Amino acid sequence: MGRTRIRRHARCALAALTAAACAAGIGASTAQAAAPLTWAAPVRSDSAPGTAGVTALGCQSTTLCVAVDDAGNFLSSSAPAGGTWSLPASIDSPATHPHLTAISCPSAAQCFAVDTTGNAYSSATPASLAAWTSGDIEGTTQLNGISCPTTTLCVAADNTGHVVVSTTPGTLSAVSWPALDIDAANHVTAVSCPTATLCAAVDSVGKIWLSGTPTVLSSWQATTLTTTSALTAVSCNASGVCVAVAADGSVHATGNATSATPTWSTTPIDAGGSPLSAVSCTDVGLCVIVDHAGNALESDNATAGPPVWTSTPIDPAPHPLTGVSCLSAGFCVAVDSIGDTVTATLPAPVVATGTGTASTQTAATLGASVNPNDTALSDCHFDYGPTTAYGSSAACSVVPSATGGSQSVVASLAGLSAATTYHFRIAASSGVASAVGSIKNDGPELIDPLEAQSLF
Repeated sequence: MGRTRIRRHARCALAALTAAACAAGIGASTAQAAAPLTWAAPVRSDSAPGTAGVTALGCQSTTLCVAVDDAGNFLSSSAPAGGTWSLPASIDSPATHPHLTAISCPSAAQCFAVDTTGNAYSSATPASLAAWTSGDIEGTTQLNGISCPTTTLCVAADNTGHVVVSTTPGTLSAVSWPALDIDAANHVTAVSCPTATLCAAVDSVGKIWLSGTPTVLSSWQATTLTTTSALTAVSCNASGVCVAVAADGSVHATGNATSATPTWSTTPIDAGGSPLSAVSCTDVGLCVIVDHAGNALESDNATAGPPVWTSTPIDPAPHPLTGVSCLSAGFCVAVDSIGDTVTATLPAPVVATGTGTASTQTAATLGASVNPNDTALSDCHFDYGPTTAYGSSAACSVVPSATGGSQSVVASLAGLSAATTYHFRIAASSGVASAVGSIKNDGPELIDPLEAQSLF
């Protein structure tokens, strides 16, 4: 009878792994510490900012980031990982509206920005200056933040206790953007809406407001946190993780923002009290905070007790960092007060090809381990074929969890040729990096006939 034999390629793709670890595979783990972001050197991207520099940015994908500054300019990048940005272009006349404060891009074809004098800006092609239009949505009241989870819902925050909400945000008028008075006369300093059914807003006296129906005033419910310091930024993800940061260097987090009674932790992470200026949490759990001392602080367990925050100086001068935007693909961009951008990526997935088991003459199951390193994998598959050119692929039966550490993956093959030796390897990709298992010791790893027969 014919036999199907499976040959294994077992060298890990990342040089950082030792030969012993590659040969043995990577053991399963239920959790991991935050995978370290690798930050590039700052790049001067905005040549015309004012005293506060680039004030905010939003990355909709690895091929679209848009930033705004305090001189009324916007700048965009289709290749932010390479540090390449367009020249700053004015969408806000410095004579009348000098300071753009926030931006949100719910899709690659729609971005919204706000400024200090009650104006909102909209673009269906955000990389083009000519496409930006403006309108007064809040009189002359300063708008401090904006978050648009979809192209049909935007929530802005102002200096008089209002959130300004629109279900037709492309219509830039006060009628289309009604103001909801949720916070008396306090400044609402920032807002984050990861979905249409979860919004969080923070204020200048240590309160956070949550809503599941942001267009309804009564749905906004407040919690007074353990700080009376101004909360400067907030970021939530779709699973209900919210992280708010304060001017006194404290971080406040919950993992159940969608519940009726969310529980908040408080962590002082900056002993010197350096103001924490911005935060971004991805849908897979990685959160990054930036501060006025040029540091980035990251955690993949922001709601743990206690959470672990790792600090990295990324702006060596240093300059105050004013904004950050991170993607589940394992990519972050931070901006500072002199017009610099700083990019970071997480490591590539760590892969180790495992064993193949032939269940019949023409069917087999392939195994491997994959550690996504805190990224949402865009691809996980096995390459296989009768030669090392492979020629065929099979998807992993389950895509590994971003923060699950090293996890076993399998694929089932059918329709194989009997009496044929097959080669295979594991391959995995995030949005910014890829890894494959490869041939060991520069040549095929032969399985002797006795071992091959033992597979049946």
